[in-house]
Amino acid sequence: MTDPLSLATITALRAAGLAPEYICELVERTLAEDLGGAGGSAGAAGIDVTTAATVDATASGTANVVARGTGVVAGLPLSAAVFEVASSG
Repeated sequence: MTDPLSLATITALRAAGLAPEYICELVERTLAEDLGGAGGSAGAAGIDVTTAATVDATASGTANVVARGTGVVAGLPLSAAVFEVASSG
């Protein structure tokens, strides 16, 4: 399997003191648990039943995150890793 994390995300995770390999594994395990039909879930493996029932499978979208005031954003390298791993499947 090709590493789903970009070099920029790997570098940012390491700079934050996080092990990219572990983060990647953790996200993959979490996705498998949430979408894998484990734990008595009614959904088929790999399918979120709510999303499947309400969103066209060919739909795509974008989002803008806009701060409404001064603040501190934490966890950006981890967020990038989650999005990259989740979209690599």
